[in-house]
Amino acid sequence: MFNLPWMGYLLAAAHYLSNLIIGFLLRFRPETAIFHPPIPHHLFRAACAELSNYEEAPPATGKLLSDAIRTALSNVMAVGGFIIIFAVIARMLTVWGIMDILALILTKLMAVFDLSYPIAYGISTGLFEITIGSRTIAASQADLLPKILAVSALLAFSGLSIIAQVMSILVQTPVRLSFYLKMRFSQVIVSIGLTM
Repeated sequence: MFNLPWMGYLLAAAHYLSNLIIGFLLRFRPETAIFHPPIPHHLFRAACAELSNYEEAPPATGKLLSDAIRTALSNVMAVGGFIIIFAVIARMLTVWGIMDILALILTKLMAVFDLSYPIAYGISTGLFEITIGSRTIAASQADLLPKILAVSALLAFSGLSIIAQVMSILVQTPVRLSFYLKMRFSQVIVSIGLTM
């Protein structure tokens, strides 16, 4: 993207280290109780019966393998679908001029940091789809340091496309979207600090 191999190493190091730092800091976060509704007695009995059936006749290895492949392909198709949907949304917003408005708003909000319009435009696009936003930032005529910091921020935030992918996978877990987004924004701050 930038034709500078050292920059790839810098961005990767900042991204991975910021993930590790956020994870380490979360270790000291007090645990919150997760509410589990009581399981009705008949469901418990049905689960026990299913478990005993599994112990008597485990599924064939071929069936397990085909189920694993089917699930993997389904997940890959879902990820591709999310990327396409958000790329199309980003393109529609660009054609309608909404991306320009978002870039102008971002430029005004970040005036203290002297954020140029081309980088703000790339960040606005990257909020929807990280790859398109990163390419837009890399192709801009801005100075190198602001471009590196902007791409680092996009990598840490990950864009709505990746956030939607993650939440679709975590939908059955107790991870809340608000908590996940707070950690994304925290990682943006840490990642920019490490990149500088």
